[in-house]
Amino acid sequence: MANSAQDDLFGYTEAYYATRSLLAAWRIGLLDAAQHDQVDIGDWAAAQDFDPDLLRALADYLVLRDLLERDGDAYRLSERARAMYPYFGYLPSHVGAYEPIFNALEDVLARRRTYGGDLDRSHQEVASGMSAMEEHLLGQLTRITDDIRFHGVVDLGCGSARLLSKLLAREPGLRGVGIDHEEVACAEARRTLEREGLSDRATILRGDATRLHELPAGTFDGIDLAIAMFVMHEVNYGRTRDEVVRCLRDIAEMLGPDGRLLMVEVSRVPADGPRRGLRFIPEYQLTHEFSHQRLIGRDDWESMLAEAGMKVLRTEPAGICEAFCFVASVA
Repeated sequence: MANSAQDDLFGYTEAYYATRSLLAAWRIGLLDAAQHDQVDIGDWAAAQDFDPDLLRALADYLVLRDLLERDGDAYRLSERARAMYPYFGYLPSHVGAYEPIFNALEDVLARRRTYGGDLDRSHQEVASGMSAMEEHLLGQLTRITDDIRFHGVVDLGCGSARLLSKLLAREPGLRGVGIDHEEVACAEARRTLEREGLSDRATILRGDATRLHELPAGTFDGIDLAIAMFVMHEVNYGRTRDEVVRCLRDIAEMLGPDGRLLMVEVSRVPADGPRRGLRFIPEYQLTHEFSHQRLIGRDDWESMLAEAGMKVLRTEPAGICEAFCFVASVA
């Protein structure tokens, strides 16, 4: 006899093990290898110095869950997984990055361990996941900026600097600045600029995007466009509304008259909001609560931008993760 309650519970169990298995396959490079060609598990295990029997057990489990296909000892991504492949960056950025916290959740709740003390998220996992996901936003964000004339651009929380590179590639006279508080991201950004031949037109600085006044004098000379992609929600935790507005006002003052801000953020869902059909925001919101980053609603962002001296020109859904793109001008 069918038992829907039991099936529901097993669904959560399946989701956990499928996610952990996919994340491991991502981390060891198996998903990439199986995306481009068939992988002989025995040969691949030997080349990577993995236990072949355990690797085969992992691969066979993913076959059962319709994520890999098997032909003898050769495996490749299933059609279903190939469709998912562009979104695999969610695995490290949204699951792997927060494992240190959620593996110790009971201790965190009991205040035996604290985020920012003896616990932290994995910044390397965030950087690798966002790098994998950026492609989905690059086309949309470059299109949004097509009608924005600018002389210089700063990417606040630049990550791999792929967006910064695309914007600088428009015209030879444009200059850019990338700021990120993680050295891993800064190193990747510098590699991107060097690979694209743009190192002479952009500077990458390790710093706090919410404390622009602490960066070297002249950093923002000629900058009239700012990009802030999934960055500004980090200023909310522990700050009052007025303090958040002050951070936004600093950006407006840095840009000067006629400057533009392109901001991408996820809008908070209230506890009494809709419960069905939300595939991303509840988990994103939960991980951010436990890592001292607090989401706020779309309307709140728009009102705070106005209080900071900026005029919201348009707001539109982003191409990933139920986020919004805000385009604002300095009033």
